[in-house]
Amino acid sequence: GMIRKTEREVVQRPQPSNPFEWIGDKLDQARDWVVEESKETIRLHKADYWWVPHFIETAIDSYELTGDARDKDLARRLSEGLWGPYYYWWFNTFNDDLGWFMLAQLRAFEVTKDRFWLDDAKKLHARIREDLDDTYGGGVWWKRDGTRFKNVPINAPFVIGSMKLFRHTGEPHHRTDALDVYAWMER
Repeated sequence: GMIRKTEREVVQRPQPSNPFEWIGDKLDQARDWVVEESKETIRLHKADYWWVPHFIETAIDSYELTGDARDKDLARRLSEGLWGPYYYWWFNTFNDDLGWFMLAQLRAFEVTKDRFWLDDAKKLHARIREDLDDTYGGGVWWKRDGTRFKNVPINAPFVIGSMKLFRHTGEPHHRTDALDVYAWMER
């Protein structure tokens, strides 16, 4: 891959030869995009919202493989950036973006067992769930800004996240949500 250091200078990275190197390379790219917000939060320069949950998952993958606490810290600070001062998740009208964020939080919980991640995933699920209704027979709306359609990019992550939440919390409404939306998608 390439990293742009300035508008004119491009640095070539060697191609990774194994999954550990590949993940490390992706994290190096993410770190090159990091903009400090505060001691607790960071954001990615010029990154769309939905990129950040994917970088969180990459950092968690690296943490799982290496145990390097810096990777876990990177994931946590990226997550705080989504909640906090730059991305303002509650103003994001795309439910699919929140769905990717929910899945990243769940992945982080599964690896770290830190309830911080699970509690955040539950908040995101509750917000997305507000846009679940019976219009067109069921499903979650893609956006909350008046764009009125339902699609796989929100409904599939909602199903996956709902089942993971059920597995981790035992709360029956998560299982019901997953099964209902999955059945609607099949229909």
